[in-house]
Amino acid sequence: MSVLVGFKGVLKVGDLEIGDARDVNLETTAEMVETSRRSDEGWKSWLQGWKEWSVSFDVVWDNTSQALANLRTAYINGTTMSLSMLDDDGDGVTGTVLVETFPKAEPLKDAMNASITLRGTGAFTVVEAVS
Repeated sequence: MSVLVGFKGVLKVGDLEIGDARDVNLETTAEMVETSRRSDEGWKSWLQGWKEWSVSFDVVWDNTSQALANLRTAYINGTTMSLSMLDDDGDGVTGTVLVETFPKAEPLKDAMNASITLRGTGAFTVVEAVS
């Protein structure tokens, strides 16, 4: 087993890397559909239903960042973007996203930043690096 460090990962929207990103999280969830019936003898049974995914990250605000400008434009216009989230081995996910949240913070004792959430539209693709 190899241990990887997060700061070597790459997050891209379109062809642009978001180099100012801090913590990056891939979140996946599935709705659960209850299929319990009397023959289950008092135990609930389930099937997996609709799935969804999102990527959230904090970013240091940089007024010269084209990636941030593109994210803001996509948020305002409601347009989709391609996303690539890969670790330093080249494993990760790619997919199409919409910008769900784009808040900008101006804290008194820290760098200006944003906590952005990108919501996947459709399934993501798992990327496995070729060894």
